[in-house]
Amino acid sequence: MAMTLFEKAISQPSRSSSMNQLQYSPVSKLINSYAKAGRKDEARDLLLKQLAASSVDNYDPAYAAYQRLGSQEWAAKKFQEMELPVDAMKLYRKMLDDPQAMASASQFNGRGPDYYEKIARTGMSTALATVDVSNATQVIAELLTVPETLKAGTAGVD
Repeated sequence: MAMTLFEKAISQPSRSSSMNQLQYSPVSKLINSYAKAGRKDEARDLLLKQLAASSVDNYDPAYAAYQRLGSQEWAAKKFQEMELPVDAMKLYRKMLDDPQAMASASQFNGRGPDYYEKIARTGMSTALATVDVSNATQVIAELLTVPETLKAGTAGVD
């Protein structure tokens, strides 16, 4: 019943800025519920969908970067909890690929200018450490898969 309520809550348009901060929205509860119920694929799909749909365009660019990086950090940790290291690595890589956003966001985090870089590098190391003989083939295949939505002229593999 709780999952049904969370599903209904996220299906309704919200004017709340917390929907842009996934960790504070009903989405987080639904993702946790899916993962706990063994519905990892649904949790993953929902998390990716919400990250793609999240919009912080109505904020100052520095504050928008702060919100976006906060959601990416939270989502990457969720992926690691769900044993989805490739998705976590991709988010950490995305964070590291935007040093300007990390510098801009640092004025709002109260933790110093290198906070997001440390988080992303530590997270990347942690995700990489989960790769072993049991999952290496799958991880490599996922890392080398070119996204279907890739724009022409864009690199397919880092």
